[in-house]
Amino acid sequence: MEFICFCIVAVGIIGIFKKLFSENSNSSSSGNGRETSGAQNGYKMGPFEIRAIQVMRGPKKDLRAISIEGRGLLPVGRTMEIQFVTWAEDVTDDPDGEPVLCSIPNFQHHEMPTFQNVQDAGSLSPNQGFRDWVEVGVAPLDALTFPRSGSRNIRFYCNMSEKTAPSLRRGLIGGRCHIRVSVEETGYKEWKDKRLEALTLSLHLGIAMAHIDGDFARSEAAAIKSWLKKQIEHLDEKDQITAKERLNTALTTAVDEAKNRSLDISITAQSLKRSPVKNASYDALELCTIVMAADGVIHPSEMRLLREIGDLLGISPQELQGLTDKHTPAAKTQGKAGELSDELLVGLDPKLPPEEAKRKIREIFSRYNSMLTTERDPIKRKRYQDCIEAVARLRKKYG
Repeated sequence: MEFICFCIVAVGIIGIFKKLFSENSNSSSSGNGRETSGAQNGYKMGPFEIRAIQVMRGPKKDLRAISIEGRGLLPVGRTMEIQFVTWAEDVTDDPDGEPVLCSIPNFQHHEMPTFQNVQDAGSLSPNQGFRDWVEVGVAPLDALTFPRSGSRNIRFYCNMSEKTAPSLRRGLIGGRCHIRVSVEETGYKEWKDKRLEALTLSLHLGIAMAHIDGDFARSEAAAIKSWLKKQIEHLDEKDQITAKERLNTALTTAVDEAKNRSLDISITAQSLKRSPVKNASYDALELCTIVMAADGVIHPSEMRLLREIGDLLGISPQELQGLTDKHTPAAKTQGKAGELSDELLVGLDPKLPPEEAKRKIREIFSRYNSMLTTERDPIKRKRYQDCIEAVARLRKKYG
């Protein structure tokens, strides 16, 4: 299931939350505000109820969490060891509730990646409970994944049960409450659309690359279609037909815009850079380098466009050169407009100050010399040798 994979991959703070919340998930509430209800104490507790409040946790108080607090009488007929089991549903769009996922195993249901927190609460005797609000559950907010982003209405449930195996738990008493949270991360039900949006933007950049030399070759069209086919195959099978239709339409639109010179790579790249899809920018640049090499010739205009797109996407020159080395070793570096400049070939910014350029040239030589030493593919070896020779010429040029 695509949304489960996204949940597990998309959150980058799993280890932090494990460390900060592991004690909470196993800690005991015994003795923390628990009292006996009765006339001898001058009061009687009300029925058990819960509330949810947003709090900050961690040494620096910079990690968001939702604390589930309970108070009231906990009716049992005998002394027993108890647990509080907390789970949640998103009821923003569906009153019946949609799952809330969690990326931390200690905060997951024992059979699925939905959020669940189990807290041991020690021994409970008859006629005891919490007079004041006491934390009975906690949810690491930044490790939760909701159906969609935006303002979400979350319904929390908390049941008390006798401590036993998960499959044997039986709620003795429980409560529910609501809290509204603000979610910036892409929801698992939005992921498919976000992925298609990123592919569409990548497609526009690939088409721009194919047209920059004034000739949209059949080999370039075939390379784009092959790349699209592989991307579509990564989607769920049930979504592939719709995705193929949408991307074919986007392909036709992009080709028309490129022919009319109305394809704006700046706006496209900026939109792609904001995409929540992991590696979306790298996927786009990979397509551009594949297209650049598809006709067997790297033109200076293509390499300049690649550098421009990389800069707009915020990709470092080193990473961009790595993609170029990977996908273009068999392409010739001389086009219709003349020989490709040595700077473009090895990824050296000609605007660098002389001393910085010299330092960069040394780094580039070290890179290609190391790659040439270990590479066995004759095509790649020839490209790396060409780059080393280009470095030698650059050394003379920059002194």
